[in-house]
Amino acid sequence: VVVGGSDDITVDNNSHWMLKAKKNIVYLNDSDGNSITSGKMLQFIAPDAPPFPSISPKTGIERTYSGALIITSIMDTLRVVNAVPLERYLQGVLPLEIGYSAPAEALKAQAVCARSYTCALLQSNDKTKKPDYDVDDTTRYQLYGGVLVQKDVTDKAVMDTMGQMMTINGAPLLTDYSDDCGGVTAISDNKGFPGGVQDSKGDNTEDYCSHGKYHKWSLSVSLVDIHNALTPADRNKTGSITSVTVIELDKTGRVVNVKVNGDLGSILLKGSAFRACIGYERLRSTMFEIKPTNDNMVLFTGKGNGHGSGLCQEGAIAIAGPPYRFTAEDILAHYFPSVQISGVYSSLRTIKASRHKTLSPSYKRQGSR
Repeated sequence: VVVGGSDDITVDNNSHWMLKAKKNIVYLNDSDGNSITSGKMLQFIAPDAPPFPSISPKTGIERTYSGALIITSIMDTLRVVNAVPLERYLQGVLPLEIGYSAPAEALKAQAVCARSYTCALLQSNDKTKKPDYDVDDTTRYQLYGGVLVQKDVTDKAVMDTMGQMMTINGAPLLTDYSDDCGGVTAISDNKGFPGGVQDSKGDNTEDYCSHGKYHKWSLSVSLVDIHNALTPADRNKTGSITSVTVIELDKTGRVVNVKVNGDLGSILLKGSAFRACIGYERLRSTMFEIKPTNDNMVLFTGKGNGHGSGLCQEGAIAIAGPPYRFTAEDILAHYFPSVQISGVYSSLRTIKASRHKTLSPSYKRQGSR
């Protein structure tokens, strides 16, 4: 592994090193604590083939990365950025976003979606000159796990669609996707796919995504818990919560506004903001109804999991298999009508993916076993 600081140093990839952050300087020490090098930025250039370098935070999961690791110090905290070719990045995305067991055509459709989304972000970041990195490794962008999550089946889906992305007017489309659309995709501000796609063969037929784990769900929450989930400012406006009601639905059945009533007053929240307050892993979507109960509880019954915009992953998995057997192109045409699939991208640079979780000022980095 070549370490680039003030000078390039070659170190044994099977060794253990300690990285420390102090102010704006990164220090690289050997396992005995002896100094090797330091600098405002250290760049670890991995070999072209395994073993690749791994990072092991004091708290967290060990990750292994190909490409380059760029380490900087931000106020005594280490920032780890993986600079990696686009297709290799996507191979670390697909397993975490859709899994390994989906049919091949669904995996390929997911690969095109993820590539389109990434390319659109890259173009946007280049225009705004966003510093340091393009994406992080969480659902704020796309989950990314590096080398250790890669499998042959998902690697193949990426390579089989290499360069393919959805475009509008020749530019890559910021293609959303989510786990389960609840039977109809969400309305989108994106002109490339306005949403409202019925995820079924037609009226009164079973939703393609009907077998999803969270296609139908319910949640019971106390009025006290809802009160505690609000911001301090909103709690002061409402006082103790007395009821919660849906005020407006959009044409797909998703909640636009929720009214939270209290003994001091009422507030109006966007459906998405209310969901964020309760928790994305609890209130699975904004496609829900509210039923008050007699024990100071509120019962939510809903459909779908996630924002519901763009590609429905559960639906794609279903229609890629029997009896439908859609191709990847058919799947994308279903969820993104009138959007063109382009065969080649051009002039794309390396993508920089940042580990989002804050690392302690010191952690071990070790050669991959």
